[in-house]
Amino acid sequence: MINYLKRSEINTTKWDACIDAHPLGLPYAYSWYLDAATNGHWDALVTEEYCQVMPLPWNKKWGIKQVYQPHACQQLGVFGYGETLCNAFKAELDQRFKSYHVSFNAASSVVSSQCYTNYTLDLNQPYESLFAAYRKDRRKTIRKAKERGHVQPISTEDFWAFYHKHDPVKANKGKGDISCFDDVLQAALSRDQAEVIGYFAEGALEAVNAYTKTQKRIVSLLGVVNPKVRNNGGGALVFDHMIEQYAEQPLTFDFEGSMLPAVAYFLEGFHPKEENYYYVEKRHPLLQNLKRLAGKG
Repeated sequence: MINYLKRSEINTTKWDACIDAHPLGLPYAYSWYLDAATNGHWDALVTEEYCQVMPLPWNKKWGIKQVYQPHACQQLGVFGYGETLCNAFKAELDQRFKSYHVSFNAASSVVSSQCYTNYTLDLNQPYESLFAAYRKDRRKTIRKAKERGHVQPISTEDFWAFYHKHDPVKANKGKGDISCFDDVLQAALSRDQAEVIGYFAEGALEAVNAYTKTQKRIVSLLGVVNPKVRNNGGGALVFDHMIEQYAEQPLTFDFEGSMLPAVAYFLEGFHPKEENYYYVEKRHPLLQNLKRLAGKG
């Protein structure tokens, strides 16, 4: 039986134990992560004894409650152990909501015409083997970056200052997105489940990245490179630094995407494997019409 629970009714101990049991080790569905990403606005579908769960982040558009995909959550859907009841959960979702858009995680047996590609790397092998598998040009770029500078931890203040300076269009247009990412990052740092690092060359910061960690996975949340020195290898080295740091551990390194050809080509230089997940949606007719009218205005 699948029950609908409000956030206040959820047993977070049982919930987080269920997320721990999920094979992918994704961070997005932990109660603390969802609280940060949604400002506490999420409910859930839950089986008996929390064997399987589905978070339901929600907001309201023109007074209509809908389930949505928060900006800092690449994959949600059904989590837990045992035979996945994805179809049953989706049926409940259809019955209870007239509007939703959700990305089901890669372990969910939901198929949609909208398939997205994520890239991951198995870290449970020597760093030398991982590095040797990189594309030739990637190895060359990283070696040069190591000769020019180094990677070290930085503060979140320095991270966001660099981000706003070198990606101002995205930073200004997506202020809500940035706020969401910062809330998640601060929550993860407070639990010692995040790292923020930067690449310095000749005393100047050239690239940054922020990561969150679980017992099974390290996820690249957000990164940016100074476009004037994009070809100097700093962006590649901040990934390589984390890969080297956690090599030979039973962990997956998660690059978090991307479907953009240029970004995908960059990530493929690390010789990752593809991990597909699916996006499903149901649009309320009224919301579609209002959105269409707003666009014309």
